[in-house]
Amino acid sequence: MSSSTSDATTQPVKPTSQSALDKPSYQHYVLLMFFLGYVFNVIDRSSVLGAVLPSIKKEIAASNFLMGLLGGLAFSVFYSFLGIPLARLADRWSRVNVLALSIALWSAATATCGLAWNYVSLFTSRAFTAIGEAGGSPPSHSLISDYFPRSKRATALAVYAMAVPIGTSIGNALAGWFNVWY
Repeated sequence: MSSSTSDATTQPVKPTSQSALDKPSYQHYVLLMFFLGYVFNVIDRSSVLGAVLPSIKKEIAASNFLMGLLGGLAFSVFYSFLGIPLARLADRWSRVNVLALSIALWSAATATCGLAWNYVSLFTSRAFTAIGEAGGSPPSHSLISDYFPRSKRATALAVYAMAVPIGTSIGNALAGWFNVWY
C-alpha cells in the first residue's frame, strides 16, 4: 500500500459546505410544513365535525347519544391511547416514516368520513382518523428538537403549537359555512 493511500484513509474528510439541515431557511421550511400539517389536523379534530353534526345526524338518522359517541368516544379514545405506542414507534423506527404514514392514514380516513353510508362506517372512519392524527405530533416534536438548536427550540415548538388556536379558528370559521353551502 502506498503512503498516499494510507494518508487519504486516515485524514478526516473536511465538509465542503454546510448541511441542508443546518441552514436556517431549511429549518424554517420544515417548521412551516409541520405547522401547516398540524393546522389541518386541528381543523379536522376540533371544528368540522361539531359544525356538521346536526346535518350528519339528520342524514344517517342517528340519536343524540350515538352522535355524542361519534364526536367523543370514536375520536378521543383512539387518539389518546394510540398516541403513546405511535410515539414509541417513532422513537424506534423512522420518525419521518411514522409521520408520513400517519398523515396518509388520517387523510384517507377523513375522506372516508365523507363517504360514510351509515353510522358504523362513520364511526370506524372517525376512529381511523384519530389513529392517524395521534401519530402526528410525537414525531414532529422530536424532529423539531433535532432541527433546532437548544437556544431556538422553545420558539420553534411554540410556533408549532400555535397551530392549535389557528386551526381551531379556521375550522370554526369555515366549517359552518361549508356545511350550509354543501
